Amino acid sequence: MRLPPTTDSEDRRVAVLRDVWAEFYAYVRRLLPGEYHLVEDFMQEAAADLTRYWRDRGEVTRNQAAAILKQAAKFDVINHRNAKAHTTISAGTIDDELMLTAADPNSEHEILAVMGRIDHDRLIHLLPRLLTDRQRQIVVAVDVEGLTQSRAAQQLGISVRGLQKARDTALTRLQHHLTSPPAPHAEQMSRPNREVPQ
Repeated sequence: MRLPPTTDSEDRRVAVLRDVWAEFYAYVRRLLPGEYHLVEDFMQEAAADLTRYWRDRGEVTRNQAAAILKQAAKFDVINHRNAKAHTTISAGTIDDELMLTAADPNSEHEILAVMGRIDHDRLIHLLPRLLTDRQRQIVVAVDVEGLTQSRAAQQLGISVRGLQKARDTALTRLQHHLTSPPAPHAEQMSRPNREVPQ
């Protein structure tokens, strides 16, 4: 049986939440394009999940708290979208959206920086073929959600070495794609025919 949290522990939890709240807001807002009225609700639900985690398992660092909040919100958004659309939206779909919105040529994460240098339309079209589902899960967990490699590996049920290898392979494939010219048929597909019939 766990003892009730101390006031100091609760103060630290509140300080961690306050520290990560703006970053978390931006993350949830990316998950809910056009539904900004729901952002605060999802954030509060995730904060309640973090509070339960903190009280049941003990204190966590700022980065761990951010990762817990983001994962809780992502799970809730998947459930919300599935209920709203009466279809099944996969975590892979959400992961792709997160990677596309986090792709930035100036990112401190090398994978997101490489993705940011690839033409956005080209990346949307090729991302599912460029990276495996597992590689996308790893990139989102480590580079977008900020999990440590060991925690991401544990959560995904793989070894840290397996995670590192898959992440390195993803980076290599993205870098190779960045340096290779677009395939002629890909260009034709992305550009509408502008010829005027005679």
